[in-house]
Parts: sequence; structure tokens; C-alpha cells
Amino acid sequence: MQRTSETINTFISFYNRLGLVEALKSVSNYRYLLWERAWQMFRDYPLSGVGSGSYYMELPDYNWRYDRGFLKVDYAGNYFLQILAELGLFGIIFNVLLYIYIIIKYFSYYKNIKANKIKDENIFILHSFFISFSSIMLIFIFHPPFVIEIQLFFGLILGLMLSYIRNKSIKYGFYNKNIEKQKNINLKLTKNFNNFIIFIKKNALKLVYSIFIIIFIFSFVLSSIRSLSINYKQVEFN
Repeated sequence: MQRTSETINTFISFYNRLGLVEALKSVSNYRYLLWERAWQMFRDYPLSGVGSGSYYMELPDYNWRYDRGFLKVDYAGNYFLQILAELGLFGIIFNVLLYIYIIIKYFSYYKNIKANKIKDENIFILHSFFISFSSIMLIFIFHPPFVIEIQLFFGLILGLMLSYIRNKSIKYGFYNKNIEKQKNINLKLTKNFNNFIIFIKKNALKLVYSIFIIIFIFSFVLSSIRSLSINYKQVEFN
């Protein structure tokens, strides 16, 4: 309570003297600068990022380069910006797609039980998991998930959500309906397209992933032997 009171008093004091922007900066614990550094790293290495776990190590160099008066070394304070800085565009795309997939699974299951007029007496459990998932995603905007307790809890929530949806879908026959639907689609594809088109259709996702991985590795290796190399940093920062 005392810390909260001090934060509020600091915010009010800066707001009265310097305005809203400076008031927000005063209580942000320099988070806006850490976010800026993450964006600068992404801007320098948009495809591969600076490497997994390397934001913390690269931060002093970026502070030296852009603001030598700022000596704070910490995580980015934002999960998505940290992923963007460390793993680049491909990393953030994979992460976002994973979370979109989970959201789609949740709403698809809910839509199926409504469409089939099924009463799932334990649906409140799934809703609780989804609320927890959404809450953690909001927390990630202001705090990275590098506390082991948060990582374990988040992983547990994701696993329980997907397990619940899968088990209930099997119980209510949703998977069987999807399999039959896919078989019908495959029959139509076989009749209307040649084998090459069918192969591309079945393996499109694998091909896209493979291309992404190759570009990511090439970009990261290229950066590692140039601007991210120890030799380069010794020359730049003496």
C-alpha cells in the first residue's frame, strides 16, 4: 500500500508540474526506454532478431549507442516486444499464430456445442481457463514471462485448455464430423485438381515453415558473423 501511495503521489506531482507524458514516464520505471531499445534491436535485425535471450546482453551496447546516461539493464518489460527484438519478424509471427490458434479452438468448440444444442455442464472450467489465458496475455504487455512461476502457470493453462477441448470434442463427436468433412473435401480435390496441386495443398504449411526457418537461420548466421559478432563489438565499443 505504501508503494502504491508513493507511486500515485509521484504521478500527481509530475502531472501538476510537467504534464501527462512526463507523469507517465515518472512511474514507468524506464519501461518506455526499454521498449524503445527493443524496437531499435528489431529495426537493426528485422528477420532474425538479436537471438533468443540476447536482449539482456545487447541492452548495454544499445544504451551506449543511443543514450549513455541510461545505465539500467533489464528485460524489455513487454513480452511481444522482447520476442520481436530477440527472434525478429518470424518469431513474433509464430507466437501470434499460436495464440490465435488457441483462441480459434476455444470459440470453435463453443460454437459447436451451441450449434448442436449440447449442454456442457463443465463449460465454466473452460471459460475460467480462457479468462486466465486472456489475463496473462494482458500482463505480457507490461511484463515479460521470465519468472518461472508465470511460465509454468501459463503452460499449464494452455495444456489444460487444449486437453479439455480435445477430450470434449471426441466425446461429443465433433472430431468425427471434421474427419468426414475433410474426406469429402479431399475427394473433391482429387477430382478437380492434379496430384501436384493436391501435394501443395497438403504440404503448404510445412513448406511455409521450412522457408521461414531457412530465411531465419540464414539471416541470424549472417548477423552473427558481422554486426552481432564479438570482433565487431570490440571494434565498435573498444
